[in-house]
Amino acid sequence: MKNKALQGIRIMEFGSFIAGPAAGMMLAGFGAEILKVEHPVRFDGGRYFALGFGSKQPNPKFGDQFFDVSNLDKKSVVVDYSKPVGKEILLSLAATCDVLLENMTPGTLERNGLGYEDLKKVKPDIIYISSSSCGQDGPEKNFRGYAGHFAAKCGLGHITGYPGSPPSMFVGSVDFRSASNSAIAILMSLLYRQKTGKGQFVDLASQEAIGAQLGDVYLDYIINGREPQRMGNRRLGYCPNNAYKILGNDEWISISCYDNEEFAALCKAMGKEELISDPRFVDFDDRKKHEDQLDAIIGEWTAGQQKSAVWNTLIKAGVPSAPYYNGKDVSEDRHNLMRGSFISIDHPQTDRDYIVNTPWRFATETPAEIKRHAPYLGEHTRQYLRELGKSDQEIDCLVQEKVVLA
Repeated sequence: MKNKALQGIRIMEFGSFIAGPAAGMMLAGFGAEILKVEHPVRFDGGRYFALGFGSKQPNPKFGDQFFDVSNLDKKSVVVDYSKPVGKEILLSLAATCDVLLENMTPGTLERNGLGYEDLKKVKPDIIYISSSSCGQDGPEKNFRGYAGHFAAKCGLGHITGYPGSPPSMFVGSVDFRSASNSAIAILMSLLYRQKTGKGQFVDLASQEAIGAQLGDVYLDYIINGREPQRMGNRRLGYCPNNAYKILGNDEWISISCYDNEEFAALCKAMGKEELISDPRFVDFDDRKKHEDQLDAIIGEWTAGQQKSAVWNTLIKAGVPSAPYYNGKDVSEDRHNLMRGSFISIDHPQTDRDYIVNTPWRFATETPAEIKRHAPYLGEHTRQYLRELGKSDQEIDCLVQEKVVLA
């Protein structure tokens, strides 16, 4: 069996929902040991959600698919860190960890004696990353928000949507982008520690993690005084660029052309080579001026065709395009199946649980993989307390005193 890239790295995670937990799960895929710490009363809010409905689960101990997507391959430790004995337990565990990752409201762990300065006393080279809405300082550091609010605050929501319609309200994808930034920051900090022997504190603001991807938007306003507006499916630098109706119930295909060569290929694929020399479409600027007319022509061509037929035609012609897949399409796609994009793992409740596999395929020597379902609430508390030298009798007392859940 091959070693994993992060084998031997232990991460203590205080996470809720997606932005923090998803970062931990990404690193778990490369072999990091993730100790997911939860409070016996205020545990990860993701355990409450039923997939797609946002309704309360009758028993949040087990979570569901929403919880799974951010917590696979982790260990669950439940400790009441507001109690002195609980805090001491976690400090003892922190001394065995390389990283602490949290996405709680700024100041929460510090108030409970688990801040960066507290952990440095027991683990001088600890890497401590705090992920929050707006960061650990500044006038809005206590701002509480979710994915849609991060996107709104950084400007992404304003430029996304249709002309004359409200801005877009983003959901989980923004949280996963923030989580990816946290994972990268942890990896860079581990590399720095490997070189210098020093840990560090990392302050990550979700709104800045998303805003960092909008440099062109900010610079266009700062330098040129232009403020981008909502364009729907259209895009600067591409024409056509839209979703076009095809045969079937709510079936669509995406088509984009960047230059004259791609546009000419599209015209030939449609059997409308005369459009190449049409004065309305002869070059990019002309196409942009007559984009409504061009969309209508393309839409008329696609409307009478089946998904597979129109896409095969476009692929053979070299036209950048793709059908819009629903959940069924994605899960049954032959390319995804060949690459193992979805795998099944053992699950005590449902026998088998189907999950999205890790997206990395480059690691031939240190492969990324997910092997285990998300942990039950407190499933591994006893294991780690034993590691600290506590007997089962002592652990039973801690359970009775409601310091831990095991």
